[in-house]
Amino acid sequence: MNSNFASQEVMATLSSDTAARRFLTRTISRRPLRRLQRDTSAYYAIGFHSANQARDGKYRKLSIKINRPGIKLEYRPGYYAPADFKHSGKEDRERELDEQLSSDLPATDMAMYLDASYFRMDENRFYVPVSIIVPGSQIPL
Repeated sequence: MNSNFASQEVMATLSSDTAARRFLTRTISRRPLRRLQRDTSAYYAIGFHSANQARDGKYRKLSIKINRPGIKLEYRPGYYAPADFKHSGKEDRERELDEQLSSDLPATDMAMYLDASYFRMDENRFYVPVSIIVPGSQIPL
């Protein structure tokens, strides 16, 4: 029963976050399918790109209006802006760090050069200087 409730909770969250619709029925009914067919027989998908470049993680409201009668609009009322390291919380930072550490590919690429040498100091002792060179053009200012 807990598994069933959890799966329904996930679907409820997903549908509310994406402006989708979910149908809960105990029996197979044609009514939700007819409604779904009617609602998706003609639709437009509108995309948008924000001019606000602030990566502050704040909620930003959206409003879409149309001046044509009889048209029903369904859309998310807003979204959360991406957050940079400065504006993210402790849990988000830890999650991002875990993701980066376990990832095969880094989130950013930076050209650098590594050089290592060794010098025998004694029979069982070595001196190993390591040099890392980062070109100044690779450092974002």
